[in-house]
Amino acid sequence: MLQIFRDKAQSTFIQAIVLVIALVFIFWGVGTNMMGSREAAIVVNDEEISFQDYREVYDQLLSSYRQQFGGSIPEELLQTLGLSQQAKNQLIQGALLRQGATDMGLMASAPEVQRRIQ
Repeated sequence: MLQIFRDKAQSTFIQAIVLVIALVFIFWGVGTNMMGSREAAIVVNDEEISFQDYREVYDQLLSSYRQQFGGSIPEELLQTLGLSQQAKNQLIQGALLRQGATDMGLMASAPEVQRRIQ
């Protein structure tokens, strides 16, 4: 079957089939992204936390533990440390703090926080 496609690759019919297949995949991918069907790693009171945010926190925890243990960490130790759950807990706690502060009417801009830290 593939040999037939190879032999007839310059055929208008074969090129049309390839074009139709390509268009289906293009519009299928675009359609799912435009439908707003974002998936979240965690949802806290209707606030979605993305997989990217989860991955960043997980990677920060992992690098922190690697620095503490001298670079390499055995897989068994990683499992007992529960990095995944720690990352989830940090993200959930941050979301709840933000939501609580918003409910109380507390807001701080980035420059305010920076001045306070200095």
